[in-house]
Amino acid sequence: MRTISQVARYLSRETGCTISPQALSNLFYRRFLDDIRCPVVGNHRLIPEDYLPAILQVLRDRGLLSHEIAGKSKSDVNQDGLQRDQNFDAGTGQTGEAEA
Repeated sequence: MRTISQVARYLSRETGCTISPQALSNLFYRRFLDDIRCPVVGNHRLIPEDYLPAILQVLRDRGLLSHEIAGKSKSDVNQDGLQRDQNFDAGTGQTGEAEA
């Protein structure tokens, strides 16, 4: 098991992109990553080794690797390096298609 900081450092080395612990924490908070598989124990979120590929895939899918967001405007990327999701509802924590 690894902590968020350890995963951020490991994936940063593996991808060559800077991945902050805060960006990973935000993905758990916004429910893009499974907080059941990665519980918080004693103020640290524990991430199993076999979940690392899923985290990397979410980072790719969300366009969060720094070389993937380099061409985006500042309005599309927030201060944590997370790409803004126009369909994200902060009240419900859900994403989805905008209703017509």
